[in-house]
Amino acid sequence: ICTITLSSGSGSCNTAFDSAVSQLITASYVGSESHAASTGTTTVVIGLNPTTLTLSASPNPSTALQSVQFQVTVSPAAATGTVTLTSGETTICSKSFSSGAASCTYIFTASNPSQVVTASYAGTNAYGASSDQVTVVVNP
Repeated sequence: ICTITLSSGSGSCNTAFDSAVSQLITASYVGSESHAASTGTTTVVIGLNPTTLTLSASPNPSTALQSVQFQVTVSPAAATGTVTLTSGETTICSKSFSSGAASCTYIFTASNPSQVVTASYAGTNAYGASSDQVTVVVNP
C-alpha cells in the first residue's frame, strides 16, 4: 500500500479502499545495524457508506384506476443501483436511478384504504441498503 520513512521511531501513510472490506494490513521493518527486523499485523474494517431513501406518492389519496406517481430519492446522490417498489407480494416497479432519483407510475385496480408501498435499495459494495414506506389511500 505504501512505504513509510520513520522519524523518531514512527510514521504513517494514508490510503483509500473503494468498497467495504475487512483488510489484513502487515507492516514490516527491515531492521538496521542497531535494531532487529520486525513485522506486525492488524485488521482494518472498512464499512459501507450509509444511504437514506425517501419515497413519496402523488396523488395520495387516489382512486381505483388512477395513475399514481412514485418518486424515490436516494442520498447520497453518488450511490448507484436499482430501487424496487412493492405492495405486499406485488412488485410495482424496479428502476435504476441516477443522480439519486427515480420515479415510476402504477395504477391500483381496486380500492383499498391502506395500500402500503415499500421502496427498497439493496445497496452496493460501497453503499449500504435502505428503504422507506408510504401508505397510499385508494378510494373507489
